[in-house]
Amino acid sequence: MTAEKILFALLRCALWGDELKQDLDSADVLAALELAKQQTVVGLLFDSIQRFQSSKISIPRKELLKWFSLAEKVRKRNVLVNQELIHLVSCLESNGIDYVVVKGQTLGVCYPKALLRQSGDVDFLIKDNYVSVRDKISRLLDVELPRIIIEKEAVFKINEVAFELHTDLTLFGSKKNQRFWDELIAESWDDHFCVEVDGTAVRTLPPTVNAAYVFIHIFFHFIREEVGLRQFCDWAVLLHTYTKSINRERLAVILKKLDMLNAYRAFGTILTDELGLPEKEFPFEISDKDRRWKKRLLADIFKSGSFGKLHQQAKLSWGYKLETLEFVVRNSFLYYRLAPTEMRLIIPHKIKVNWDLYSKKHKT
Repeated sequence: MTAEKILFALLRCALWGDELKQDLDSADVLAALELAKQQTVVGLLFDSIQRFQSSKISIPRKELLKWFSLAEKVRKRNVLVNQELIHLVSCLESNGIDYVVVKGQTLGVCYPKALLRQSGDVDFLIKDNYVSVRDKISRLLDVELPRIIIEKEAVFKINEVAFELHTDLTLFGSKKNQRFWDELIAESWDDHFCVEVDGTAVRTLPPTVNAAYVFIHIFFHFIREEVGLRQFCDWAVLLHTYTKSINRERLAVILKKLDMLNAYRAFGTILTDELGLPEKEFPFEISDKDRRWKKRLLADIFKSGSFGKLHQQAKLSWGYKLETLEFVVRNSFLYYRLAPTEMRLIIPHKIKVNWDLYSKKHKT
């Protein structure tokens, strides 16, 4: 078995409790762990390795301790992020600020062992106009927020945990798509859907809208700078957890309106064929035509790592901006047929976003 196949086999064990079907060579497993590090799924993989150590896997003790240390860092980091998330929620709710938290810890709760999912930033959307609540939020959280939001979020840290305060969750190239999406999010405020994080109710998007949003986030990151397997695992456990709550007809309408249903199915082949999500839990039937995209998608995922970290320059530099523009040009041509409406607009949209960013920075 290749390192990639071992990686997927061990991820299936972690996500669904699958049994390992054959003994694995120590060197091959260690190669899979290196891939897992690049794809930010070390905690999940190590959990499977511990489960089968001495039965179907035998890793030298020195190596086992090294990877245990990395998995333990993932667990401890999750504990810290959960604490800061709960503090954020308490501050916002007690002061009447309407919010939803997206991705991250709200998807972590869908995993069999939430603390083994590698955490990232805490992303949250506020309902109020940013300028009207900026000073209030700054005082509550004891942080300094920018006078205006230059892109679509304000970034700050509390106790070494990064937060992104969003005024928009997604920026589409198509104005028609943007209007439709903004209306969809506006309707979602009335759902008051919550998940429980360490005993605290945290508001997030309702399942059907979330099933669209998590994929859209993956898709745009993939086109603009690549994306890793952790995000695909998030999407898989979301669909698994809420399979009975997701309105498949409504989800299909949303994706058709955005012209992203083909992309949803093509990317979904990784969930069903590689990560082991039962096909009945994927919202749509996957065809051989959809599967023709899988090899190319996997090649790009493993080439670039999580969010393109294997090749990109320093974030926020103009070198990075140019690099991501190159990715956009390449990927908009390669994957055009999966989402034509956005693909034909994504290059001018990317140029416009970078120009607006440059202009606003020089005005402030």
